[in-house]
Amino acid sequence: MSGFHAITALALSGAFVFGIVLALLGSIKLTLAKRLQISETQVGILLSALNLALLPMVLLSGLLIDQWGVRLVMILGSFVTCVAIYGLTLHQTSYRLAVVAILLVGLGAACVSTASVVLMPQAFFSGRPDMLGAALNLGMAFFALGALVTPALVDVLLARLSFRTTLGLVAVLCLTPALLAVVANIPGESQKATLGQVVADRYFWVAGLVFFLYAPLEASVGTWATTFLLEMGNRERRVAWLLSGFWLAFLASRLLAAYLQVAADAWVILTLGVLAAVLLGSLAGAPN
Repeated sequence: MSGFHAITALALSGAFVFGIVLALLGSIKLTLAKRLQISETQVGILLSALNLALLPMVLLSGLLIDQWGVRLVMILGSFVTCVAIYGLTLHQTSYRLAVVAILLVGLGAACVSTASVVLMPQAFFSGRPDMLGAALNLGMAFFALGALVTPALVDVLLARLSFRTTLGLVAVLCLTPALLAVVANIPGESQKATLGQVVADRYFWVAGLVFFLYAPLEASVGTWATTFLLEMGNRERRVAWLLSGFWLAFLASRLLAAYLQVAADAWVILTLGVLAAVLLGSLAGAPN
């Protein structure tokens, strides 16, 4: 495998695993709640624990990449994610241990995600600077693909295998970026930014505000759609496949953004934000 193809495979595998992590809790929520005998409120705390670990670690992992390199951060993140997911299957796992495991999943997945994003400009369009936005959107389409297949995959596996075996297979799948990182020829980074330079950039705060408003919406729908759809009278298997439909729409939007080269100006962001608010309002007003 050439160096270019190895970097592409590594970036895509990391994005795919990050998608698995974001969709996993919503996919196993019903089974995990029964297994641990916990309430919806406690499931919400698990979701908060995941986001609590993800948010600061996404920033910190960028600094770690500057110090240690993409390879080591990708390997460590992938390994921690694998071990933490498998920890949810152990018979002695209590609710408190599940919270710790979810925190570790978030820490590991944040490292994998950040390392993948760093590689994406090199992985697509021959690293052309003018195609940076397209490269990021195309790479993140595989994040959406990971989130898309996870609910259906978990549903199919749980129908045939035990909870422990199902999550064990998912955990092993999360080791893929680590294995690829070992063999990939990753070029050194030519430019590094300090934390002070990052926070002094006004675009950092604009992007941060957008993600602050957007990320909870994605995580909430991905987790609580199952509860909402069950309350609407749908069966568990149908719910799992409908959740995959949500991630399919996410995948389509990433591909459109990558290939249509939509300019991310203020009007585009504002229009899409209003559209998201209208659709969410329609969902909130739907009859029970």
